[in-house]
Amino acid sequence: MAFFYFYTNTFNTFYVINNVNILDMKLRLIISIAVFSILFTVKGQKPTDFELWTGASVKLKLNKRFKVDVEQQVRFNDTISSLKKTFTELGLKYQMNKSIAFKVNYRFVIRPTKSNQNRISLDAYYHWDKKKFPLSFDYRLRFQNTKNSILGENFTYLRNKLSLKYNLTKLVDPSIA
Repeated sequence: MAFFYFYTNTFNTFYVINNVNILDMKLRLIISIAVFSILFTVKGQKPTDFELWTGASVKLKLNKRFKVDVEQQVRFNDTISSLKKTFTELGLKYQMNKSIAFKVNYRFVIRPTKSNQNRISLDAYYHWDKKKFPLSFDYRLRFQNTKNSILGENFTYLRNKLSLKYNLTKLVDPSIA
């Protein structure tokens, strides 16, 4: 609950507005901004081509600290008329404590128009949040090595990802990454 005071010059009086829910005001503002930004973005787009990404994953918790996951994805392009790529990814995650985790991934990528790829990545995760504080922070550091199966080329990347998440309501959690 919040109280807002308005002062008017007429008769030098103060008006008090009770029972104004700030959460409702924030939610209405965020929805209004999102609707207007979508309207202006859609106007400038030309729907000449689009892609479809589909996928499924299975995650298995081995014990309190270890998790195994398998993911399969299929990606189409050229207005969903041709296969862009498909890949299978296997991962093993170790949760060191509440905030720190490590993960090893292997991905096999099949690309019909190009050569296939094998990718190994090593991830380190850090998560921070506080009880009754709506903001949380996530960081991921990834070392990634991709090998082209026909040409034998190696590509090595060191990638970072920062994420901020704000717990606005039970239904809305805006985030930026």
